[in-house]
Amino acid sequence: MPSKPQSLKMRIFPTSHRLLLERILRTEIPKAHGKVLVLGTGYDPYGHLIPDGCDVTRTDIEDEYDIDMVADAHDLPFDDNSYDTIIAIEVFEHLQYPHKAAEEVRRVLKPGGKAMISTPFLFRVHGDPYDFTRFTKSGLKTHFEKFSKTSIEGYGNRVHVIWDIITTSFRYAALGMCLNHVFANLWPRSNSSDSPSGFFLTATK
Repeated sequence: MPSKPQSLKMRIFPTSHRLLLERILRTEIPKAHGKVLVLGTGYDPYGHLIPDGCDVTRTDIEDEYDIDMVADAHDLPFDDNSYDTIIAIEVFEHLQYPHKAAEEVRRVLKPGGKAMISTPFLFRVHGDPYDFTRFTKSGLKTHFEKFSKTSIEGYGNRVHVIWDIITTSFRYAALGMCLNHVFANLWPRSNSSDSPSGFFLTATK
């Protein structure tokens, strides 16, 4: 996720997708513990949510960010059973071989370790530098089927999706993004929706 959510523009005019995702992250990321590996750190917009005391390794495919090391999610340079928590926020849609990356996440996690993964579903194409894939709930289950336990939560519904499409299509329509704060509060979650903006997955090794 290359944009900076903490910037003034993004705070005033965020997409519904971002608002709903951040609501989940504020609940889930503080559950990270022990040795934490962050994939696709980018500008590290959510690093402040990781609890103090965690031993965090921040990685990305490029070294233009303030990271600890460059790492390819398809071939992680870490030993088996190395990390307690792995976080990948809006990363898997940018991976050419997501199934291989899911296997690497499982390999690197300690037994009982947990992965936190978010990915968009009905959201515009966005480069970083490439955007390859959109996953359904069933697709995510297939990629992470070797984990002992998975939980997948959808967020957003047709209203969020349609409004994000409209407000990201035209320059002046972006002013309507200020209404996203209202929409996000009216319909915060949507496990029953067949048109979610995205999914958040937790997978336990």
